[in-house]
Amino acid sequence: EYMGEHSEMRFAAVAFVLCVCVVPSVVAHIGFGRNLYKRFRGQSNRIGSGHHTTQTTSVTHFFDNAILDHFGTQGTIQSCPETIQEGAQRCVDGQLRWSQRYHVNATFWKGDGYPIFLLIGGEGPQTPVTDRLMMYHWAEKHHALMFALEHRFYGESFPTADMSTDNLRYLTSHQALADLAAFIEYIKEYSPQVPDSQSTPPLSLPNPTRNSPWIVFGGSYPGNLANWFKLRYSHLTVGSVASSAPVHAEADFEAYAGNVGTALNYTLIGGSAECYRVVQEATAAIHKIVSTHKTVSEIRSLLPEALVPCSNMSSILDLATYESELFGNFQGVVQ
Repeated sequence: EYMGEHSEMRFAAVAFVLCVCVVPSVVAHIGFGRNLYKRFRGQSNRIGSGHHTTQTTSVTHFFDNAILDHFGTQGTIQSCPETIQEGAQRCVDGQLRWSQRYHVNATFWKGDGYPIFLLIGGEGPQTPVTDRLMMYHWAEKHHALMFALEHRFYGESFPTADMSTDNLRYLTSHQALADLAAFIEYIKEYSPQVPDSQSTPPLSLPNPTRNSPWIVFGGSYPGNLANWFKLRYSHLTVGSVASSAPVHAEADFEAYAGNVGTALNYTLIGGSAECYRVVQEATAAIHKIVSTHKTVSEIRSLLPEALVPCSNMSSILDLATYESELFGNFQGVVQ
């Protein structure tokens, strides 16, 4: 009866069911306004993470000597202020430091001189490397040591106490690349004979790492970072593997949405013309509702509860955030 009375919602509900079927863990995050900071840092990084994988022994650490500002506003390293902001920051040798999460897996590594693979984290929590990635299988083949470094401001890697506009000046690709360089320099200095004091828990490897060549890996935005890192810090890596890296920035990047549509319509991977049509019509129906009804009470009468936003649509940014949350589920499946 509900679906018959609200014919527009036939398509929206179908889209919701599709999301629930294919990405239930992500749909749980739908709706904005629920502690935005934690949600922003807590979205899953879909590259290199997932379920139903074979995972060898991986250990999680925090690199406690990560630098907040590698460059400073005037091109010099920022020194500690008189009053340190509450949060993850602390002053070490006159510089603000914080703790960056990383995972290490030495299962296949045969010691110093054998390669080290570094998976670059992106816009979400970074999990340990799993066998969903070619990096894992190449590590097994080439006896490589594997690291995965989480991106600043995501997951559990919090360089500042909050996401104020002032603090977000530290969320840049330049800072992220410098984080990678600092981390590699730290690992290159590792020696089993010297107790590690820069990580929590202390890093423990069976061999030194100084003579091991580094290769960085990334997909999508981290793929950009992998390419840029090889260009900017070529002395620290012998190569990079960048998957689906959109290195040419575009303000209105519609091309990936086209790829999503192609996949939904591609029969060899389970898609169909009907699937494409249903998602397309559902998207149009939802857009019409949320763009013409601004309050939660109005929207609640037209959408299933799981698709109702937690706050009113007060701006175009609210609308864009809401719709990108929904579309991200289909993007993630295709990716």
